[in-house]
Amino acid sequence: MTCRHCEEYRLRIAELEDELRDKSSSDRIAALRYAHGLTENEAFVLLSCYDSHGRPVSNYWLYANRPRIVEHRNPLGYDNLNDVKVMIHRVRAKTASNVIATVYGSGYAITPEGRELVKKALGE
Repeated sequence: MTCRHCEEYRLRIAELEDELRDKSSSDRIAALRYAHGLTENEAFVLLSCYDSHGRPVSNYWLYANRPRIVEHRNPLGYDNLNDVKVMIHRVRAKTASNVIATVYGSGYAITPEGRELVKKALGE
């Protein structure tokens, strides 16, 4: 059983995540890739954090919605959410360590410095 407030929060989170999915166009991802030498998945992570306007984006959402899911040679067939941590690490290494902040228990959020970096790359 879930309480009414928990269900309302889940619905709102689903709405916000759908908004993020709609904003992650291939042109914007390509602009970030070109500007900072990122892979498609890394640019997607950075753009998703940018489009959330400072709200945290969960690991699960980033993993489930990334553009390319690489087939792992995992005989058990379970998902590896550490892929998101690796993408975040690589984004930080290629841009600046203060671009994406870890929000413990919630996921990742873009910092003000990261917003400026993405705005510049997208020409906004």
